[in-house]
Amino acid sequence: MGLMSSQTEEQETFENHDRKKKGFWLRIKRNFYPFLLILSSFIVILTITLMLLTKAQWFRYWVSGLIFTVVNNELQEGAKFEFKDIQFSYLLGIKLKDVSVTYKGDTIIYSKDLFAGIKISPLFRSKIVVNEITLGSPKINFYKSLSDSLWIIDKIIKPSTDTTSEPSEW
Repeated sequence: MGLMSSQTEEQETFENHDRKKKGFWLRIKRNFYPFLLILSSFIVILTITLMLLTKAQWFRYWVSGLIFTVVNNELQEGAKFEFKDIQFSYLLGIKLKDVSVTYKGDTIIYSKDLFAGIKISPLFRSKIVVNEITLGSPKINFYKSLSDSLWIIDKIIKPSTDTTSEPSEW
């Protein structure tokens, strides 16, 4: 009888351990699946919202105005950046149609298409980081001025501020 009771005790211990294992995985499954369902629903709703938003004319006008302001603020007086239409490439960037940069009426750069690859994460910090620019069918007219011997690009783009830091005192 002693042998029989030790076997049943071992079997009960094994069953209790097996129930605890199943209970642990069942609790994880019960808590993880709703979280996964909520997260995937949020991603689907966000994607659909972005798709609808980028098709809305008012949003395209707003982004166009933002691009005009940002780019033209980086150009010298007399230089002008223009484009006809904007398209969005989801999670990749922005495509501009019929892009031109003019300086005092002279077209310096014209491109049928301009694709700007934009990093997504800096947008959440109100920063725009362009990591790629591709020109489709470009016509570029760079020349050196005879009067002041400056390249036209020096007259178009504002000079950047010096961002070099002081040398270390080590």
